Amino acid sequence: MLNLFKTHPLYFQISEAIKTPPHSCFVKGLSGSSVSFMISGIFENSKNLFVCILPEKEEAANFYSDLISILDETKVL
Repeated sequence: MLNLFKTHPLYFQISEAIKTPPHSCFVKGLSGSSVSFMISGIFENSKNLFVCILPEKEEAANFYSDLISILDETKVL
């Protein structure tokens, strides 16, 4: 499923946006686990660390759980 997200046009836009300073972007319009899949795909193709800030504690816990499921657990703090 992660490979499907890597073919989405938004994936390429975000990947390019974070390559240039200030290395940050704001994305809206994604919902549920689609955010986790998008970030996981971009993270796998990057050599940088990522810091993701979510507005609610529960949303952050769900995001963390999704990332653990998608990526190798050793890549998620």
